[in-house]
Amino acid sequence: MLTYITLVAIFLPAKYRIRSDDAGASPMQKLLTRFAEDESGATAIEYALIVAALSVAIGAVLQRIAFNLDSVFTTLKQDTIIIFDGV
Repeated sequence: MLTYITLVAIFLPAKYRIRSDDAGASPMQKLLTRFAEDESGATAIEYALIVAALSVAIGAVLQRIAFNLDSVFTTLKQDTIIIFDGV
């Protein structure tokens, strides 16, 4: 029967497994220390933050453009009504 410890030892990436050179600390302390020092996911988070900031900026610009277009078409409609009312 596989125990939890055995499953962790099998499926945990090698960089998080307990090493023999980690002397004096408990296995959980060793695991948490290596996990805290790992920076491999930092790049993905940075890219996600950049994408989020760009999407907010694009949304603001598109909202401003939509407002300006609405204003242009409203003015065009009013001018068209004035022109054809006189005919």
